[in-house]
Amino acid sequence: MPPTFPFSTGARVTDAAPAAAQEKHHQRESHEATTSTLDHLLYRTTVTYTPSNDLSHPSWLTYTCTSSTHTSPETIVPLITNSLPSLLSGSLTKGHGHTKASHHHPLDPNSTFTCTLSPTEGLTYFVLPVYVNSGLRHLEIQLKTTHELASAPGAPTRILFQSVTSTDAAAEARLPSRSGGGGRRESFGDFQFAVDCKRKSLYGGKGKASPNSPPPPGTPDSQIQQVSLSGSFVLTPAAHGTTDVTIEVTTFVPPTPPPKEDADSSETATSDSRGSMTLAGRATSHFDSARSTFSAKDSRASRGSSYNPSTRASRYSSKNGTAGARRGTITALAGLATAAASAAIAAAAESAAGVQLKARPTPSAKPVHQYLRRPDAERVLRHIVTCIPFLHYKFARYDEVDTLEAERLIASLGSAPPCTLHERQMLDDVYQYDESSHQATAATGAWKRIPGTFQKLGALTKSDDGQMMGSAYGKAVAEVDASAGRIFAWLWLFNSWERVDDYIENVGSFFRKANKVHNSMRSQFGAFIAPFPSGFDDRAYALWCVWEKLEDGSFVSAFCPHEEAPNGSAKELTTRQMAEDKRARVCVKALVKGFWKFTPIAPNVTRVTLVQRGQMGGKVPEWIFKKYLKQSLCMSYDLQLRFERRGADVDREVRKAYPPPPSMFSIGEESKELVKRCLRLETGALLLPDNQASEHDLDVAQHLHRGGTDPDGSFLVRNVRELRATKWVEIPSPSPFVDTSMRFKKQRYRGDRAMVLGRATCIADAGARVAGAWIFNYCSRERLAKAKENRDLARLVVREVTKHHIQVASVKRYPFPFVPREFVGDLLWFIDSRGHYVVCGETNKAAKAPDYGFTTRTVRGLGRLVMRLVPLSDNQCRVSLIQMADPAGWIPTRALPKLLAPSLIIVSDIRKTFQRDDEVDREMLAEDGAAIEAARGQGREQTYSSEEAAVLEEVEAELGGIRDESLTTAESPDHLVQMNYLFEVPKEGTSMRSAGILKGVTTVDCSASEAAAWEMAKMSRYQVLQQEDRADLNKNERQLVKVNDHQFLFFVVAGKIFPGLSPRHFLLRCVWRWEEGGKVLVAVYRSCKSTEFPVHQDHVEPDASIHWRYEELEPLGPGRIPQTKVSYTLRMDLKGSLPKSAFNQFIETRATTQLMFLSRMREAKDKSFAVDLAAREITAEMFRNHEREEYSDFENNVVADSLKALSIFDSSRKKKQIKSRSPNIRNEIAFSDGDKIGWGKSETIIRATPEQVASYFWNWNARCRWTKNDVDRSVLKDENGHHKVSYLRKRFTKRVGARGGGRSSKSSALLLRSREFTAHIVWKLHDDGSFVIGSQDADENKYSSPAESGDKDRVGTIRHNAIRGRGGLCIKISELRSRTKIDAANTSSIGCKLVYVARVNMGGKMPAFAMNLAMRMTLSTTERALHYFQDMRELHEYDLDDGRDLGMRLMMKPSKREKLRNSKKKKVTHRWHNVESVVKTTKGLNQLAEEYPWLVVFLKEAVRGRLHMNSPVDTHLDVLTEMDGKRIGMNLSQALRQRKTPEAGMYQWKNQNPSMVELFEEYPWVEEMMLVISQVVLRTAPWGVVWRVFVGALLSILDMASDVNVVVLYLRTEGQTGYGLVLLVMCVTSVMLQMLVVGMQNFRKPAAVLLKEFFYVVTLLKPAVDAYRVASSKETDEHDFLDAKTELVAIKIVEVFAESIPGCILQMIAYMELLKTEGGGDQTTLSYAKLSILVSALLTGFTSAQISYDFDTDPSKRRRSPRFYGYVADEPFTRLVLFLLLMINSALLLLIRSAGVALLTFVNFR
Repeated sequence: MPPTFPFSTGARVTDAAPAAAQEKHHQRESHEATTSTLDHLLYRTTVTYTPSNDLSHPSWLTYTCTSSTHTSPETIVPLITNSLPSLLSGSLTKGHGHTKASHHHPLDPNSTFTCTLSPTEGLTYFVLPVYVNSGLRHLEIQLKTTHELASAPGAPTRILFQSVTSTDAAAEARLPSRSGGGGRRESFGDFQFAVDCKRKSLYGGKGKASPNSPPPPGTPDSQIQQVSLSGSFVLTPAAHGTTDVTIEVTTFVPPTPPPKEDADSSETATSDSRGSMTLAGRATSHFDSARSTFSAKDSRASRGSSYNPSTRASRYSSKNGTAGARRGTITALAGLATAAASAAIAAAAESAAGVQLKARPTPSAKPVHQYLRRPDAERVLRHIVTCIPFLHYKFARYDEVDTLEAERLIASLGSAPPCTLHERQMLDDVYQYDESSHQATAATGAWKRIPGTFQKLGALTKSDDGQMMGSAYGKAVAEVDASAGRIFAWLWLFNSWERVDDYIENVGSFFRKANKVHNSMRSQFGAFIAPFPSGFDDRAYALWCVWEKLEDGSFVSAFCPHEEAPNGSAKELTTRQMAEDKRARVCVKALVKGFWKFTPIAPNVTRVTLVQRGQMGGKVPEWIFKKYLKQSLCMSYDLQLRFERRGADVDREVRKAYPPPPSMFSIGEESKELVKRCLRLETGALLLPDNQASEHDLDVAQHLHRGGTDPDGSFLVRNVRELRATKWVEIPSPSPFVDTSMRFKKQRYRGDRAMVLGRATCIADAGARVAGAWIFNYCSRERLAKAKENRDLARLVVREVTKHHIQVASVKRYPFPFVPREFVGDLLWFIDSRGHYVVCGETNKAAKAPDYGFTTRTVRGLGRLVMRLVPLSDNQCRVSLIQMADPAGWIPTRALPKLLAPSLIIVSDIRKTFQRDDEVDREMLAEDGAAIEAARGQGREQTYSSEEAAVLEEVEAELGGIRDESLTTAESPDHLVQMNYLFEVPKEGTSMRSAGILKGVTTVDCSASEAAAWEMAKMSRYQVLQQEDRADLNKNERQLVKVNDHQFLFFVVAGKIFPGLSPRHFLLRCVWRWEEGGKVLVAVYRSCKSTEFPVHQDHVEPDASIHWRYEELEPLGPGRIPQTKVSYTLRMDLKGSLPKSAFNQFIETRATTQLMFLSRMREAKDKSFAVDLAAREITAEMFRNHEREEYSDFENNVVADSLKALSIFDSSRKKKQIKSRSPNIRNEIAFSDGDKIGWGKSETIIRATPEQVASYFWNWNARCRWTKNDVDRSVLKDENGHHKVSYLRKRFTKRVGARGGGRSSKSSALLLRSREFTAHIVWKLHDDGSFVIGSQDADENKYSSPAESGDKDRVGTIRHNAIRGRGGLCIKISELRSRTKIDAANTSSIGCKLVYVARVNMGGKMPAFAMNLAMRMTLSTTERALHYFQDMRELHEYDLDDGRDLGMRLMMKPSKREKLRNSKKKKVTHRWHNVESVVKTTKGLNQLAEEYPWLVVFLKEAVRGRLHMNSPVDTHLDVLTEMDGKRIGMNLSQALRQRKTPEAGMYQWKNQNPSMVELFEEYPWVEEMMLVISQVVLRTAPWGVVWRVFVGALLSILDMASDVNVVVLYLRTEGQTGYGLVLLVMCVTSVMLQMLVVGMQNFRKPAAVLLKEFFYVVTLLKPAVDAYRVASSKETDEHDFLDAKTELVAIKIVEVFAESIPGCILQMIAYMELLKTEGGGDQTTLSYAKLSILVSALLTGFTSAQISYDFDTDPSKRRRSPRFYGYVADEPFTRLVLFLLLMINSALLLLIRSAGVALLTFVNFR
C-alpha cells in the first residue's frame, strides 16, 4: 500500500510542506523567488513562489510534480485528454488497490462535461470539491487542452491546459474550423450551453441533487468559485517501456490583501473594462484595460516557453530578463477573466461569427469571485498535482520493471573491470568475519543461534572482541529459490521500485539514496535511515558497497561505512545529501560492516550467507540492540519469501544439480569405517542371502564377527543374537505397494532398553541416482514440510564434510509422556561394486549437539541404517531400507511400532514423490491388449492343452447357460450395469447353505481385447488400490503367475468376508479364448490346487467359478466408438455352513459390492461424454438448419396445450415455492381450480446455447439423461424431425424381493410397482426465437411398451408389471438477453433461460409422500441439466453463479455409488467424501486442482467443518503445500464460530490467511463458493449456531424470567408492591414493543404467521428464534420489512431500553430499600433481586458490546468507511478479549450508574 500523500486534500490538512518551505511561503513582502522541494521516494514535488516586482500585478504560484509511470506515453495521453476531470480530482484510480492514496471528495458525475474541438484540442468543465481552511469549497474549472505531438521518436509529448471563459467562447467562435466547416464553433457553443445547463441543474434546479453535489447556495461554504489555472503535462519516454510524467500547474495570488468591496462594485465588475481575477478572488483595478484584448491564441503564444521544465531554472535565474515575458503571460491570462464575458460582447461575437448560437439559460446561481488566500491556493494546487502519484500507482508494475533492470545489470557484469586496490583491500578485510569464507581468519568467539529464527533461517550471533557497547557479529544462512545473479541484482539495485515501495510501507518516506561511482561498475554508495522507537534517536547508515564474482560462480557483495571509501564525487555527494536532509542530520550515525555471499546450489537455487559486524552508536538498551540485530539478519528470510517457489519444483532442481556419488573405494577412510558398520545390518542380520551379498560385503561381515574394530560394538554385537531369535512382525503400511516389518528385542525386565530392527521395501518410479539424491537431500523443502507436519522440533544439516558426506541432526517429538528424542549423526552415499546406490547413516553418541536456538529436555537416541537402491530401468528402482534403532530410555514394546514407524515411512515417501501409477498401468494394459488382439486372428488354431480345454468346457457348461429369468434383480448403484443374483437350494434336511450365483451385464466403450486386458491385469496398480479399499482383502497376499500366453494363476486371500467366518484363500486358474470367428472373447476362472503358493492352516479354501464373455457390438456414433457387451457370472461356494438368513444377507450385499467391478470397468473405459456430445452436436445442427416444416393440427395442439401450463403459475392462487438443492434454481408448484394433481415448475439459467440445451432434452435416450431409477428409456417411433414417441419406465421401490427362499427384512420394506409413461414429444421454434418442447400422452392401444412387444434387451429382467402413468410436459428455452445473471465482464459467457413445467399422474394408488417424491424427481431434471453443462465449462468461464452452485454441490452427501466405491471407510455418508468426486467430474474445478494440488484436501476440511485451533497461514498462494491448504481449510470453522454471520466469518478468515485474498482476487467465484459452504456449515454443524447469539438469547430469556420472578416476590412482600407493579409495567411494555416490532416485520404475511410470531414473543422464545434465524443464515423474504440480523438487534434494543436498564435502576432502588428494613429484608428476595440485577446488567453489556462489535466487524462497513471502522483486530484471541472487555465495561457502567441513581433517590427520600 502506498502511504497517505502529504498533500491529499480529502481531509483537512495544514502542514504538508517542510518547515523551511513554509517560512518562505509566508514572507509576503519578499520579492525573491523561493523554491521548496518535497522529495517523496516515488515522486518529487517542487513548489515555486515568484512574487511580483510590481504591486499592480499578481504573484506566481507554481507546483511541479514528477514521477515515473510504468507505461508508454500512448497509453497516458488518452487518459489525460479524455478523463482530465477525474484525473485531477483523484477519483479516476479509485478501486486500483491504493485506497490510502485517495482522500479526495469524489466528483459528482453530473458536474462534469467534456467536448472535443479537434483531434488535438478539447474543452472540459467540472466542479472540484476541495477542503480549505474555511471549509469545503466547490471550485468551478473550465479548461482547454491542447495536445502537442512529439517532434521525434523518444522526444517528450506535451499536453497543455489553461482556463477559458466566455471571452474565449467569442474568440473561438470567430476562428474558422480546422476541418473546413463550422463544427468548431458549434462544438464550442454546445459546450457553453451544456455548462450553463449544468450550473442550473446543480445550483439552481429543483430536482434531487446527488449525494456528492454541493448544496444549493445560501451559506458561505456553498458558494461556487471560478478557478483559473494554466499548466502542462510533459511525457518523456524512458527505459523498459516507462514514461517520466511531469505536471506543472500555475496560478496567481495577489501580493497584498485586497481592499473591501461593496456589493455594487462586485455586481458591475462583469460589465466594466477592468479585469476580474479568478483564483485571486477579487475585482481589482490594477490591471490595464488594454491588456484585456489579448486573445486566447496570444495567451498561448506568450505562455508557450514556460511549458518546458528544462527552461524554468534559466527563466527564474534572471529576474530582469524575464519580467516582460512573465508580465505578458500574466496579463494574457488576466484578460481571459475580464468583463468581456458580458452579454453585449457575447452578442457581438455571435454577430461577427455569422452564426446564431443556441439560447442560453440564465443560471440561477452565478459563480462568485471571492478571495482565496495563498494557503488555500496551495491546497488547491496540491490537490491537482496528486494526479501524478495516482498515475504512478495506477500503472505500477514494479516486478516487471525491476526484472528488466536486473537482467540488464546481469548482462553487463561480464564486462566489469577488475577490482581496484581499495576495493580489493575492503573485500579482504570483510572476509575475516567468518571462517567459512575463503581467505578467512577464524574469528574468536563461538556463534550462537538467535532464539526464534530456527524455523526461518540460521540466524547466529557472537559477541564482539572489543566488547564495545551496542556492537556484535551476526550471521544468517538461508536457501533462496532464485539464481545467484538474480538475487545479487535485486540486492545491488538499492533503489529499485519494489524495495523503495517496501521501505515506504514498512518504514516511511524517509531519506534513502543510492549513488553510483563514476567509471566503476563494482562500487556504489547507499544511505538510509532506520527509525527507532520513541525516545531514541533514529540511526543513519551510509555504506560503501563493492562486489566481485568468485571462481565457483558465487557472488560476494561487501559493505562498510562510507568513511572507509576513497575520496570521490559519489562519496562527497552522499555526505552532502545526508547533511542537507533535515531528518538525516539529527540521526545518530551507525556503523555496519560485512558481506553477502550468494553460492549457487542449482541453476535457480542459491545459498545466501550474510555476515556482518554492527555498531549502533550512542547508548541503546540491550533489548533494542538485539531486536535490530535480528531484524537486519532476517533480511535473508525476506529474500526467501520474495523468491519463494513451490517446494517440489525446487527439490527437483536440486536433485538434478547433485554431483554423482563416488564409488565405495574412493571415499575416505573415516567414511569407509562408517560404511562397514552399516553394511553389517544386511549381512550380519541375515537380511541378504550369501549368494546376493558381494564378496567385499561378506569380508566386512566376517571381519566384524571375528572381533573387528567397531567403535560402538556394544550397540549391535551385544543385541544381534536376541534380534535374530525374534520374528518379523508386519506393521501397518501407508501404501499397499510398500512392505514394512519389524523385529523387537524382548525386554528382560522393566526399564530394559528397547532395540528394534526394521525393514521396508518398494518399487520407486525413478532412477536409482535420482532416488538416492532425494534421500541424501536431508533438508529438502518436501522433507522439511513433512517434519513440520509431524511436529518435529528440529531438522538441520550441521556440517558438510564432503559433497557426499554430511552431518545431520533432528529432534523428534514423541507422544506424551515420552520426551523428545535427539538424533545426531552422519549420512553419506556411494556406489558399490554392483552398481547399486547405497545410503548409509549412523548416529554418533559422542557428537556435540548443535545449537537449535531453544532449550528443551531431550534423550539422545542411537541408530544405524542402510538404504539400497537397485536400478531396474532408467525410470525404476527397488528401494530397500534396513534400520536398527535404540530410542534410549525405557519404552514399552507395544509402543515401539507407533513411535518408530515414521522412520520406515520414508520409503513410502519416496514412492509417493515419484509415483507414475497411471503411466505404468497404461503401458502394461497396452502391451497386454496388443497380445490379446494378436491372438484374435488365429481363431481355432490357438493351441490349448487338454487341461485348459477341460476348464473352458466345464465353466462354460456350468455358468454359460444361466438365463436371466432364473435370477433375482438386485438394486444397482450404476444404472448402466445390470446386477442379478441367485441362492442355490440347500441340501435336503438342513437349513444351512453357502453357495450362490452372481451375474452382471454392462456395455463398455472399448474393444473386447482392451476390456479383457483391463480385467486380467490383476496386479495393475489401479486394481491393487481398488482392492485395497475393500476391507476383506489382504494386500500382502495377492500374487499372479503367468503360465503361457493365454493362461495364468491368480492367488488372493480374503480376510473379512463375513463376521465370524475364517479367512478364505482363492487360487484360480484363468484361461481365455477367442470364439465365433474372433467376435467373442471368453475368459474363465476355476479353482485349482497348487503347492507353489503359501497357504495358512487357518484359511478355508472355497470353490469358485467365474465366466467372462466379451461380445463386440456395432460401433456407436459418428466417431465409430467401439462397443463391447461384457457379461460376468460368478458361482461361489464358501465351503461351510451358514444360517439361511445370514447367507441371504451376504449374497445380497455381495451382489452390489462384487459386481461394482463392472461399474469400475465401465468408468475406466467410459466415453459417454464423447458419445452424447457427438449426438447432441448433430441434433443442434438440425435445430440451426431446420427449415419451417408443416406442423399437423395434432402437433400444433400439443405445443399449444403445453404452453397453457405456463399460464397456470401466473393465475393460480394455490402456488408455493419448493426448496431446491441448487441456489440457481427456482422451483414452484401450482394447482389449477378443481385439480388435485399440481404442476411443477423449475427455472434456471444454463451457460450454453439454446440449440445445445434443446438437443439435451430432445435426445431422449442419451446416456446423460438416464437416472438411477430409470428401468428403460427409449424412443418407440420417430414420426418426423420434430415429432417422436418416447417411452419411460421408472421404479419406485428399493428392492423387488428375493426368489426361491423368501425375502430378507430389507427386501420387504416397501413394494411399489414400477410406472411407465408413453408420450408424444413435439418441438417447435416459437415466434420470439425460443424453443418449445411439449408432450401429450400417447394412446395405450396404438403404442405398446417394450415389455409387451417382447423386447427383452431393452426392458431387462424386471418381474412386475408396470402401471401406466400419465403426465404433461412443457420446456421453454429462450436466449438470455439480460446480463443480470451473467458476469458482464465475461464476454465469452453465453446462456439461455430454461423453464421446465411438468405434471405427473402416477396412476394407481400411491401415498402422498410417493407423489411428492415423484414431483421432486421430475423437477430434478433441471438440476441435472444445469450440472451437466456446468461440468463442461472451462475454468476461465466460471462466474459467481457457478461458484454458488458448486458450493452447494460440494455440500451434498455422496451417492450410494460413491459409498460402495469407498467401502473401506466406516462412514461414507458424510458430505466431505463427495468433494473428490465433484472436483474430478467438474472440468473447471479439476483444472483449478491441477494448478493448486492442495485444493481437494482444502475443500474437504472446509466442508467437514470440524473445530480446530486457529493457526493462520501467511504463505503465498503459489507456494502453498497440502499441509498449508489443510490448515487453511480447518481455520474456516473456527472463524465461523467466532462470528455471527457467514459473511463476517469469511471476512475474518481470508484476512487471517492472505493466500485466500490472492485466490479470491484471481478467481472471484471461489469466494462465492466458499460463502455458500460457510452458510451450510454454519447451519448444519453442531456448533453452527454461533455461541454469542445464543448466549445473548439465553441472557434475554433469563432476564425476563428473573424479572417475572422478582415481580412475584415484590408483590408478595409488604412495602414492595409498588416496585413490583412498576417492574411489571416495564415487562409488559417490553413485550408490547416487541410485538410492535414483530407486527411491522410481518404485517404483509398471512395471519397465521403473524400469530405464530406473537406467540414467540409472549412465551419469551423470541430471542432464541431470532438467534437461530441469524445463525442459520435465513434468507430475507420479499414480505419481510427487516432482515433477520436487524430484527434481532431491534428486539434486543427494545429489551435493553424498555426493561433491562430501567429495571436495573428500579431493582437497585428496591434492593437498597430492602436493606434499610429491619433484619436486612428477606434473604430469598434479596438473592433473587441481586440475580435479576446482575442478569440485567450482563444483558445490557452483552447487547451493547454485540452491537458495537458487529458494526465494526461488518465487511461492508469496513469497505465503505475503512478509516472509521476497524478498531477490532483480526486475530481471534484479541477479538475475544476485546468483546469481553466491552461487555464487562458496559455492565459495570450500568451498575455504577444504577447505584448512583438509587443513592440519589434514597437521599431525596430522606
